[in-house]
Amino acid sequence: IIAMDIGLCILAMVVVFFILWWTLESLALALAALFMMVISLPIAMCFWKVFGSRILPYHALVGFLIVGIGTSNAFTFYESWRQSLLLASDHVTETWPTRFAWAYRRAFCS
Repeated sequence: IIAMDIGLCILAMVVVFFILWWTLESLALALAALFMMVISLPIAMCFWKVFGSRILPYHALVGFLIVGIGTSNAFTFYESWRQSLLLASDHVTETWPTRFAWAYRRAFCS
């Protein structure tokens, strides 16, 4: 059952990748979002192991949770970035760092 669930998790990541690519209209952003999701799992497992907890087979199902949260983060930040042109003042949109900071703060509060 676990092997089947891992296969479904991989299928979910592939489907989410294509949805990200279509929605964000950028292969680079879709790959970056997917990388963020994939790399967070081994990092979390390392912290889990460092703090003395056992890693059990059902922890592989955490991938579904990570895909959901990562996709939500990508869409939230992308929408904040797009809104920065419409809602932010002119001095915010003058440079990319100030626009990024504005979008990051807005996404964080969402």
